[in-house]
Amino acid sequence: MLSSNGNLTTPSVSTALAFVPGAQIAAFGIFVFEWMVQDILAESDEVFNEHMWISWQNTKTKGLDAVLSFIENSWAKDNFFRSLPVNSEIMNDLFTGKLKTHQQIRDRRFTTKKTLTHTLITYGVRDEELDTYYDVVDCIYMNEEI
Repeated sequence: MLSSNGNLTTPSVSTALAFVPGAQIAAFGIFVFEWMVQDILAESDEVFNEHMWISWQNTKTKGLDAVLSFIENSWAKDNFFRSLPVNSEIMNDLFTGKLKTHQQIRDRRFTTKKTLTHTLITYGVRDEELDTYYDVVDCIYMNEEI
């Protein structure tokens, strides 16, 4: 069965039972149960996601080492968190719009002569409706005192 997003999905138990003679009442009961469970799971995912964003905000106050450790967890990886060592030259190019992608920043790191004195922390945002993806610079840390 194809879902609305074009992916192949297996039918639910209630859908399968609906085709069994005399099992329509049971199918309806199972359908209601499935619907309730899906709603509860979606709500728990939202609560977990909200908790992790709060945890992320608290982690940022603990410094670069804590942040680098945090972005290694599965939630952060699912949200495309990344760290990018940079210097003031690269940050200036980023802020003035000369660099717009992770790849451009990575390429620029190989051509710079200056020490990489800062770390950018970014995360990805996927817009399913527009089928687009973009990165957000969340915070910048100084690696050492200047």
